[in-house]
Amino acid sequence: MVKTSSAGIPGPGFKDGIRLWPWFVAYAAIVLAMAMPLVRFLAGQNWGAQLNFQPGESLAQRWEKFQAAVTGIQPAYKLLAFALYMSLCSTFLPMPTSWIVAAVALPAQAVGQNVWTTILLVTAVGAAASVVANLNDYHVFTLMLRHRHIGKLRHTRTYRVAARWFSKSPFLLLMIFNFIPIPLDVIRLLATSYRYPRLLFVTSNFIGRALRYAVIVFVTYSLRDKGWVAVVALLGLAIVLSTERMIAMFVQRARVLRRDRKKAAKCAIG
Repeated sequence: MVKTSSAGIPGPGFKDGIRLWPWFVAYAAIVLAMAMPLVRFLAGQNWGAQLNFQPGESLAQRWEKFQAAVTGIQPAYKLLAFALYMSLCSTFLPMPTSWIVAAVALPAQAVGQNVWTTILLVTAVGAAASVVANLNDYHVFTLMLRHRHIGKLRHTRTYRVAARWFSKSPFLLLMIFNFIPIPLDVIRLLATSYRYPRLLFVTSNFIGRALRYAVIVFVTYSLRDKGWVAVVALLGLAIVLSTERMIAMFVQRARVLRRDRKKAAKCAIG
């Protein structure tokens, strides 16, 4: 029996009761099922003849050839490549997602026949693939929390405060954090440590991501020939946010190392 308090804090004899290996096997099967058809398709394409880059061509000319080659690909393969990419975007492989949502929403790529079919296809495929990635995070976090030292975070004052905050409206909070495009994964870790039911976790993730992707698709498609602006802007934003996040991590690690060195120096003097 799982023994937890009302704030999601485990009591004596706590066990999460989740079998991890069936999910990891399923996740690997899902990724392979998407990757294998793509590999066969790409291997059968004569990219050299389609692109046919010539010496002295400008970047704009080569970009036009690339667009022409990509436009000729069947929408099903574009969506499959999109789904594979999105299913790999996780806490442990933090690749940006918004830019590729905009990329497959470009009218010239003909993923959908009009704005509404494009929204439906890209949103459904993207949100479902993101749920797969986030659910994998849930199970990886579960595995990590079984480690004695990592599991101790549930007994900290910070966690108790966060757990009480999360318990007030977990579904809404998960949905909001999946809608807002911020490079923070704390909410998924909190949901996992809180043992939030996976079905509700999946549902809230899907709704939040679907709403976010629908907005991106609508804006990108509405820009028509200038839709590439949305792709570049979102990719640039992702790079800036990721760089800021990495700098913050390095600064935090530097502070920890400096603090540990001071403690070691004091111990040596003592």
